[in-house]
Amino acid sequence: MFKKFIHIGAPTDKKMPNEEYCEDMKVWISDPEKDEFKFEYLRFEKDSWMAKEIQTQTHIAVEVESIDEVLPICDKVLLEPTV
Repeated sequence: MFKKFIHIGAPTDKKMPNEEYCEDMKVWISDPEKDEFKFEYLRFEKDSWMAKEIQTQTHIAVEVESIDEVLPICDKVLLEPTV
């Protein structure tokens, strides 16, 4: 089912190295490929529409074999698959 570890995402209120602004989500995101432990830091604008859980809780991102197999076993989808 799980194919590959991608990153650990951690919300922050501090400006981080290698961050870029994602206007659609209203969030600054750092590049986990440039962090030795694959941390992705997320700094949200006050009016970001993203789920409160994403804005306040750490997450682990993984690549899966088939999204169609995984979605039915999820309790709740906080963010649809993105690129």
